[in-house]
Amino acid sequence: MLRGVLFSAFVAVLAGSAHGVQVNGRLTSSLSTYEGQATDGTSATYARVHQGLSLDASDLGSSSLSFHTYLRGSTDLAESAETDPSLRLFSAYLAWRKVGHRVLLGRQYVQAGVGRGSIDGVRADLTFKVAKLTLFAGPLAPRDGDAELGAWSDGNLWGARIGSKRLWSTDLALSVARLERKPWAYAGPGRYSGTAGSDESRVQTLAGLDLGRQSRAGHGAYLRLEYDGEAQVLRRAETSGRWVISPRTVLEAEWLRREPTILTGSVFSVFPSSPYQEFGVRVHLTARPGLRLHGHLATVLLDGDSAQRLGLTVDLAEGYSLGYYRTMGYARLSDGVVGSVWLPLGRQWVLQGHADLTAYERDETSGGRDEAAAAGLGLNYRPSRALGLEADLQAVRNPQYAFDTRLFLRATWSFFKRGDR
Repeated sequence: MLRGVLFSAFVAVLAGSAHGVQVNGRLTSSLSTYEGQATDGTSATYARVHQGLSLDASDLGSSSLSFHTYLRGSTDLAESAETDPSLRLFSAYLAWRKVGHRVLLGRQYVQAGVGRGSIDGVRADLTFKVAKLTLFAGPLAPRDGDAELGAWSDGNLWGARIGSKRLWSTDLALSVARLERKPWAYAGPGRYSGTAGSDESRVQTLAGLDLGRQSRAGHGAYLRLEYDGEAQVLRRAETSGRWVISPRTVLEAEWLRREPTILTGSVFSVFPSSPYQEFGVRVHLTARPGLRLHGHLATVLLDGDSAQRLGLTVDLAEGYSLGYYRTMGYARLSDGVVGSVWLPLGRQWVLQGHADLTAYERDETSGGRDEAAAAGLGLNYRPSRALGLEADLQAVRNPQYAFDTRLFLRATWSFFKRGDR
C-alpha cells in the first residue's frame, strides 16, 4: 500500500510539474571502503555504495498540499550480504498546512514528548491562542525500512502532546503515549547469557512533563519527567540549569536518572539492568576573542559502583581545537588527547582533520595500559551552490587491529524546479 502511495505521489509530481508544482530535493551518492586485519590474523574488506534521495514537492493542486520523502539504497561491491541490494524508506508523507495547523499522512518520525518513533500513520499539529496540540497514531514502520506498511499487530504508537505558548518566559508541555512492539524472536540462547529472548509484545504506557524557563539575560532551567504506567516506574528524570555569570563566563549543571529499557530484539534485552544517575557541571569561558575554554566534570552512579569523567577543550577562532579527557572508576582508568582542525582554503575548499590518542586499562588483570590511535583527514570542495564533493580518509590502530583503514567519498547535488502555471 505504501509503495502505491509513493508511486502515485511521484506520478503526481511529474505530471504536475508543468502546472505550478515546485520540486526541490537532494541526491547524495557515497562510497565507503574498509580494510582491516585483526591481530589474530582475520581480515575484512568491504566497499559499500549508497544512493540517497530527498524530495519535497509543494503546491500539489493547492498551496496547502505537499509531499516529502527520503529514501536510500545500498549494496556492497566486495562481499554482498543476503539483503543486498537493499532499499530503505525513511519517510514518505503528504502534508496539508493552513495557518496554525498541519496534518501529516504517511511514514514519518514522531517526536512529541514521550511519543517517539517512526510510524506509518497520521499526525496533526493544531495551534490555538494559548496552546499547541499534537495528536498522532499509527503502526510502527518496519525495522528494515521496507516500503510496505507496518502491521499494527507487530507494533504501534499513539498519543498526544499539549504545550502552552511561552508565558512569563516559561514553556510547559504534557504528553502521553502508548507504545507496543513485538521484538524479534531469538532462534537460540544469547551468546553470553544462555537465555533465549521472549517474543511476547512489550508495552509502555508513558506520561511526560517538560518544563523550561529562559530569561532575557540568558539564564535558563529545564525539567523533564517520563513515567511508565505499565511498569509503574519513573523511566527518566532530568534537570539542567544555565547561568550566565558574565558575557565571557557561562556555567551549566545537569542531573539525570534513567531506568534502562530495551523494547526491540537486542541481545542486551536478556541481561538484567538497573537505574543509574549522572551529575555533571560544564564551564564555558571566553578568555579573549578567538580563544574559548570548555571544562566538563561528571559522575555516574551505578548499581554498587561509580565512574567519573573529566574533559578540557580549547577552541581557537582559526578552526583549531585541542582537548584532554579522562575516565576513572567503573570504566577503569583511561587518558586521551584529541585534536581537530577546520581550515578554509579559499572560497570553495575546506580541509578538516582530527586525531585521537588514548591510553587505557583493558581489565583489572592486564597489569598495564594499552594504547590506541585514530586519525582522519578530509577535503570538501563546493564548485557551485548545487554541487558538493567530499573525501575523508581514516585510520585506526589498537591492540585488536594491526591496521584499520577507511575511505569515504560523497557527492551531493541539490536541485529545484518550478512548474509552469
